[in-house]
Amino acid sequence: MNRVEIAALLGRLAGVLGAAMLAPLGLAVALGEPAWPAFAVPALLGLGLSRLSRRLPLDPDGPASGSGGSRVYLFVVLAWGLAAGFGAVPYLGLFGPGFFADALFESASGFSTTGATIFSEVESLPRSLLLWRSLTQWLGGLGIVIVFVWLLGRRQWGVEVLSAEAPGPTPEKTEPKMSETARDTVIVGIVLTAVLAAILLALDVPAFDAVCHALTTLATGGFSTRNDSLAAFDPVVQWVVCFFMFLGGVRFAIHTYEGKRVWARIIGAVRRLGNRRWRRRVSAPPTASYLDDPELRLYGSVVAAAAALLFLGRISAGEGWAEGLRHAMFQAVAVITTTGYSTADYDQWSHFSRLLILLLMFSGGCVGSTAGSVKVLRWLILFKKMPLAVRVVTQPHTELRVHVGRSVVRSSVSSTIGESILLFFGVAAAGGLAVCAMGVDPVTAFSASAASVTNVGPGLAAVGPAADYSSLPAAAKLLLAALMIAGRLEIVTVAVLLFSPLRALRARLRSAL
Repeated sequence: MNRVEIAALLGRLAGVLGAAMLAPLGLAVALGEPAWPAFAVPALLGLGLSRLSRRLPLDPDGPASGSGGSRVYLFVVLAWGLAAGFGAVPYLGLFGPGFFADALFESASGFSTTGATIFSEVESLPRSLLLWRSLTQWLGGLGIVIVFVWLLGRRQWGVEVLSAEAPGPTPEKTEPKMSETARDTVIVGIVLTAVLAAILLALDVPAFDAVCHALTTLATGGFSTRNDSLAAFDPVVQWVVCFFMFLGGVRFAIHTYEGKRVWARIIGAVRRLGNRRWRRRVSAPPTASYLDDPELRLYGSVVAAAAALLFLGRISAGEGWAEGLRHAMFQAVAVITTTGYSTADYDQWSHFSRLLILLLMFSGGCVGSTAGSVKVLRWLILFKKMPLAVRVVTQPHTELRVHVGRSVVRSSVSSTIGESILLFFGVAAAGGLAVCAMGVDPVTAFSASAASVTNVGPGLAAVGPAADYSSLPAAAKLLLAALMIAGRLEIVTVAVLLFSPLRALRARLRSAL
C-alpha cells in the first residue's frame, strides 16, 4: 500500500460518506428544511472525489504491507480522520465557521459512537441533521473500514486493515475472505436495526424516532432525538432498547453464526430436506454460540452484577423496586456497552454508584461488537493470566498458556494484554490532566476524558447525563475529539502510528553512531 493507493482509497471512502449524506439531503428536501445545502455540497464533493480517485492506480490484488506495515495503520487513522472531518461539514454549513471545534467534536462523537454532544436542545435541530447524527453512529458502529472493505470487495489487504481498524485480542472471520466477513457484519447490523425499528414502531414510537434510535442503539452510540434521551419514552420501550443495547455488545460473529444456523433450518424446513453444503459452510467453532461462549458469559455476569449493585443503591435511596430495577439495569447496560443512553440522571445518585459507573466505563462489551472501551475478553485473559504469573515466580520454567474456552490464547496476545489495558487508563489519565489544566474542575475533566477514551459519552458533574459538553473550552473539545477516535481504534493503532517514526529515528541514530 503506497501513498497513491492510500489517496485512491481515501477518495473512494469520501464517496461512501457523500452517498450516505444523500439520505438526510432527501429528508431535508422532502420536509422543506433550509438545511439542505449543508448536505448537498459535501455530498457532491464526496462523490466527486470518489470519481477522481478512480483515475489513480490501484492494484486490487496487491499486498497491504508491501511498502511497510505502518502504511496500513496510517490509512486507518486517516480514514477515521477523514470521516470525522467530512461529517463536520453539515454542522459548519448550518452554524458557520465559528462552530469548528463544536462541529468536529460532534462529528467525532458520532463516528466513534461516543454519544457525547454539545447540543442541549436536540429537539430544536432540523430533522435532517438528527438523521445525519444517527447515521454517523451507525456507520461508525459497524466500522467505517468494515463497510469500506465490503463495498470495494478487496482481498489481500483486508485482514491487515480490519485488524488495525478493530485490533481486538482475538480477531475472528466468519468467512474465508475478509470482504465476506465484512459483508456478514453489515448484513447482521442491517437486520438487527430493522427488527428494532419495527418493534419500536409497534410500540407506538413515532417513525422518525424509531428509525434514529434503532440506528444508534445497535451501534451502541447513544445519540437521541429527545432532550431527555430514553427517559422521554415508556418503560416498555426502555426495556426493549436495553435488550438491543445488550445485543450490540455481543460479538457479531456469534450473531452471524446463529443467524445462519436459523436460516439453514428455515430453508431445510421449507424444502423438507437438509442443505448439507450450507450447513458445512456455516458450521461454527465451539465458542461461537450464545450459550457456550466464555466471553459472552462473563459479559452477562458483569452486566448482572453491576445492575444488582446499582439496584441496591436505588432501593436504599427510596426508589420503588420496579423503577429502581429498570434504571439500574438500563444504566448498567448503557455504560458497559458504551452506548451512553440514559433514563435517569445518575450523577445525582450515591457516591458509590457514581464511582461504580466510572469504573464500568472501562469494562466494554465483547470483542467484535460495536461496543468500545477495553472489552471483556481482555479482562478475562488478564484474570486467567494472573495466577499463572504468580506460579512463574516459584516455577520459572512454567509456560504461560492461557485458555479461553477450548482455545489457547496466542502468547503474543496474552503477553501484551496488561499493556493494552494500561494504555486505556494511561491515556484517560493524561487526557484528564490536560483538560483539567484548561481550567475545568477535576471530576468533570477526568470523567470527560474517561468517557471519551472509552466511547461512553456522558460523564459526571458538568458533563453528566443531564448536561452536555458545550461548556468546555474549544481546545478541550478538540482534545476529547481526538481521544474519541483513538479510543474507537482501541489506542493501539494510533500508538503504532506514533511510535513507528520514533523507532525509525532511533535506528538511524544507532547506525550513525
